[in-house]
Amino acid sequence: MDNLAEALPKEQQRVRELLSIYDTIPTGVFAATLRQIREMAGRAMLDGPHDYATEELEGPLLDLAVAKAVGLGAVIHKVDNAIAPFFECCVLNECGRLQYQYTPSRGWCQGGPLVEEHRISLTERGDKWAADVRGGWVIESATPLLAAMRALVARKLGATVRM
Repeated sequence: MDNLAEALPKEQQRVRELLSIYDTIPTGVFAATLRQIREMAGRAMLDGPHDYATEELEGPLLDLAVAKAVGLGAVIHKVDNAIAPFFECCVLNECGRLQYQYTPSRGWCQGGPLVEEHRISLTERGDKWAADVRGGWVIESATPLLAAMRALVARKLGATVRM
């Protein structure tokens, strides 16, 4: 069995080949469906690295950027669900296997300690929250954790993140 580092590039190539085959089908439904799945997963998972504006990151991609900013090895992982599959950021153990789900932008149990450790100050501004990190980064978002994690990523990795 391949480890993740060996299997992911092979899977990326397989999906690219399938898309070109599905494009030849007159209706194009298969290719359109695969493209929707690719967008749901985030372009980084299937196509390799892309640049993302830090202020626009959310969900699993933001969680992946936070993991990168704090030095954790992590991946976007597809979770098969009886109703509909979804994607989450998961931290890898030293063997490259999934260790635990990582959601600091949505859960205080993981995001809260980062707010404290990196001394991120949060201020309510009307219907938004502002996060201020030493170094001059101020980010406004709909929720305090979203603002704080974007500010942390901006301070550590910059206004644009390559993942």
